[in-house]
Amino acid sequence: MRYDRDTRRFRASATDLANHARCPHLTQLTRARELAIAEGREQRVDLDPDALVLVKGREHEERVVAARRAQVEADGGRFVDVVERDPRDRRDALEHAMRDGVELIAQAPLRAGALFGYADLLVRVADAAEPGGALATRHRYEPVEVKYARSVRPEHLL
Repeated sequence: MRYDRDTRRFRASATDLANHARCPHLTQLTRARELAIAEGREQRVDLDPDALVLVKGREHEERVVAARRAQVEADGGRFVDVVERDPRDRRDALEHAMRDGVELIAQAPLRAGALFGYADLLVRVADAAEPGGALATRHRYEPVEVKYARSVRPEHLL
């Protein structure tokens, strides 16, 4: 969850929604912390990017994505990793890949109102529909979670 000072609104991820379902009090604590960070009363503490748990998580995600990519490309499909793009161009790259019918898309930035997040993978599914949605594409995609967190949580260490 992040607080946007410009809009004075909180943005929540899918993880935030899952956490709220488990513990609504955690949402209140998170909101208070994010507001304090935005107002300069607290500082965000980021984990050392070389910490063993993050390195292992990245390695796991890279292996899973590489295996899925190899499978798709062996079948004659295409793969796009959106995170390799300039951050300002990622949304456009995702929309172009989806309109083009790319079979496998990695690190797709998704947003719906105040909800945001990244799909580890978007896999094109075979049941095409009439063109529709914001992109007016006939291709449908399903998200695939690789189970890699970008921050350490106590339950991951147990």
